[in-house]
Amino acid sequence: MSLHFAAADAFHDSRRTDCRLPSGAVTEKTTVRLRLFLSERFAESYCLLCTKDALGEDVVLMDKLNIDGRPAREASFRFDEKGVAYYWFVINDGKHLLYYGKDGALSTDFPIPFQVTVYDAAFETPNWFKHCVAYHIFVDRFHKSDDLGGLARSEYHESKGRAIVKHFDWSEPVMYTPLPGKTHYDPCDFYGGDLAGITQKLPYLSEMGVGVIYLSPIFESPSNHKYNTGDYSKVDPMYGTEEDFRNLCEEAERLGIRVMLDGVFSHTGDDSLYFNKYCRYPVDGAANSVDSPYYQWYEFYRYPDSYRSWWGFSSLPEVDELNPSYTKFIATGEDAILRKWIQAGARGWRLDVADELPDEFIALLRKELKKEQPEAVLLGEVWEEASNKYSMGTQRQYVMGEELDSVMNYPFRTAVLDFFRGRIPSESLVDSLETLRENYPPPFFYSCLNLLSSHDVPRALTLLGGGPDKDSPLGRDKQSQFSLTPRARRKALRLMALATAVQMSLPGVPCVYYGDEAGVEGCMDPFNRTPFPWGKEDTTLQDIVGKWARTRNEHTALRTGRMALASPHRDVFFALRFILDGKDALGEPAENGTFILLANRSDKPAGAVVDGSALMHGGDYEQLTDVDGEYCSIASIGGKFAPVSVRNSVARFTLPALSAVLYKKVDSNG
Repeated sequence: MSLHFAAADAFHDSRRTDCRLPSGAVTEKTTVRLRLFLSERFAESYCLLCTKDALGEDVVLMDKLNIDGRPAREASFRFDEKGVAYYWFVINDGKHLLYYGKDGALSTDFPIPFQVTVYDAAFETPNWFKHCVAYHIFVDRFHKSDDLGGLARSEYHESKGRAIVKHFDWSEPVMYTPLPGKTHYDPCDFYGGDLAGITQKLPYLSEMGVGVIYLSPIFESPSNHKYNTGDYSKVDPMYGTEEDFRNLCEEAERLGIRVMLDGVFSHTGDDSLYFNKYCRYPVDGAANSVDSPYYQWYEFYRYPDSYRSWWGFSSLPEVDELNPSYTKFIATGEDAILRKWIQAGARGWRLDVADELPDEFIALLRKELKKEQPEAVLLGEVWEEASNKYSMGTQRQYVMGEELDSVMNYPFRTAVLDFFRGRIPSESLVDSLETLRENYPPPFFYSCLNLLSSHDVPRALTLLGGGPDKDSPLGRDKQSQFSLTPRARRKALRLMALATAVQMSLPGVPCVYYGDEAGVEGCMDPFNRTPFPWGKEDTTLQDIVGKWARTRNEHTALRTGRMALASPHRDVFFALRFILDGKDALGEPAENGTFILLANRSDKPAGAVVDGSALMHGGDYEQLTDVDGEYCSIASIGGKFAPVSVRNSVARFTLPALSAVLYKKVDSNG
């Protein structure tokens, strides 16, 4: 039978420096001091610190202390190897062997351990990326360069016998049913968006404050999403030419915008130069001959019809990423794909399904990418928390300094949208964000791609209006017809604005999915991939996104400043961003500044009292020496906000319903 004790009997908060010093992720060979506070009933008990890291498990007898009249135990442990380490406490009171872990409960049950991420001291991520607002474009649906755009260049695919459905009307609904005579839906409908069309809209993106464009795959492929690559070395003809890509990159960089590509390296298409299942290419692919130079890239169970494929989809044969021929083709060769497109103007790569790529392959990609362009970004598609992700039978090494610079921050998205959907209180939002900050190395944390929508999930606006989520049983027919009621949409637009205010005010790289700023709705794909409604945008939301993005760009503290979070009310989120003494959170020279963000998700006004001294327990809070001063609003949603004063570290706020405000400290000490 399990025994449980009062919460006051033991206390350790891994985010407080009086409990753990240093807090957060640490570099290898760092010694961490750990303290456990106890009640009087356990004052004479033996306490053990138990650790588990790459070198195995260890047990240390903790020393007795008395801190401010309270019994405590202290021990230090040096974390020597990169990786994820864990620790927990064991108390022997003479009657029971008791455990204490992350769940904060003293019990005879084995606990959830605390985590320590141990990373390479030399780990750096590109500085420019941390200071950007990103914009994610699904190429076929963003903008076409003229009346036909890519539709005028469909002959290449049609000449190979591929089905191409053309939407000559930009506002037509997306196709989601099988073609006549077919059993399965084929994403072969196109609207004509192309690279030249994106180039034409660069002034729009620049005005919004965008600093990096993340493109969906652009390489030759028969589908509109192009995650079934046909030829990595060529831009798909419907999107344009390599020259169009080079021109896009050149024109973008003139406006201070960089371009990042999407690399699909875990599988190819079956209808590709490399597999050539349908004999549409004039070379022998793996499915045509065992003597093909590409045969060794794939694993056949029964040649040529049975082979390993991505999630069992026969149209997506998986490759052996560690096959020397494949790694040379993608990464290490003189004309490697990774290198070719960096030389053409790309400034980063997003790795599709990074959790299905071997660690050795990702590390090799990083090595070769940085060799070609040290400031290029390597970003991975990882849906879960990346520091402790377990896949392919191993603990993944994404964040330790030898693999990724960044990930698509889906945990951020989940927490922010769950808060504004009323599913969690602000305390849970704070805890989720603090967990990411605690577990990620600072160079990684400040580079995470903070998204609210993407091509793989329902649009944020739809969810905020009560629409169906990713796992909804709602079928495609009903999803195709789903739209928010006018009342639900009005509230969703306001909540989307508030979520954007939070997104633009926190560490990481905020990413706008094309059309979100224009009020586009959409359930799961393909309904989240509808064309951008040029001329029919929701300009209110568009103006808000641009205003908050530009405000972020104007103030370094909102980008790489330190962070303190609080939950003054279940419906109110509070964030403090600041730079003191001329250095940001990463030690880079930066302009001093202190900012306060508040967001009220409730339909009712809310009061909020924040005691800055109560925040100063650990992490960045330790750096916060003085918040007192005068603050004025520099951006707001849902009301006009008068200047406020912070005295003795205490701030009192009154927030209208469904509102957000960003205050800047403006007195002489700010």
